[in-house]
Amino acid sequence: MTFNKQKPLTLIALTLVLGIGVILLLNLEKECPAADCPDCEQNIYSAGKGGTEFLYLYPPGCKGCDTPAIAKLFSDMSLEVRIYQNDGIPFPHILVMKEDESKGNISTIVSALNRYNILQFLCLTKHENACRLSREYLKQMQTCLAGMNISRDTVAFYYSDSCKVCNRSSRWVDEAGKDGYNILWLDENSTNPKVKDQMNCLKEFLNIPEGVPQYICISTGEIHTDTSKDRYTSGDIRSFAGRCKKGAGK
Repeated sequence: MTFNKQKPLTLIALTLVLGIGVILLLNLEKECPAADCPDCEQNIYSAGKGGTEFLYLYPPGCKGCDTPAIAKLFSDMSLEVRIYQNDGIPFPHILVMKEDESKGNISTIVSALNRYNILQFLCLTKHENACRLSREYLKQMQTCLAGMNISRDTVAFYYSDSCKVCNRSSRWVDEAGKDGYNILWLDENSTNPKVKDQMNCLKEFLNIPEGVPQYICISTGEIHTDTSKDRYTSGDIRSFAGRCKKGAGK
């Protein structure tokens, strides 16, 4: 699984914002003034305590940010998460803070673009429940699409006709399809019930907050969101489709 690269400007903004946030965290147990954050108590979800703290940060007006679903996700892993709206970030992030006896306090921040993305990160950091849940999500997605006769070697291409990058990439995706790779075209603005059902199968994998175009491999769960400066080329798309086809053969 590959994760989206952090944008330099985003990291700068996050550094400034999170510096303030760490100071605020020292006072989490204090009463929250109603005038400042009336929904503070509702945004703290507890599911058991451990040596690591997790914060879910999301921007105001975030499209696709489902905080109750995030709370449930962490609850299913018997972990505690604190959820905060933050106007210094362009899309959701998970901040992980841990006390280490030898290294001192350690913090890590990663993109939280969908629930599968979060599970994959937590799996890499040795949370076994996250590994189990990510496998379940992948299997459920594959089974859901298989019921619509969509094979595991398929690449889902999530796009919009109004997106200039999508229009360029669409030509290359179309060429890959003509060369024998299976492509599932998903227009984010489609009103077709069939397309909506297909997107519903991929709801844990689609990166709604950051936008289009996106590529999702049905066999492995690999995700690429093509909104960074390192744009996908025709060769990158074919390489992605090749990895997906190879993954389906395992």
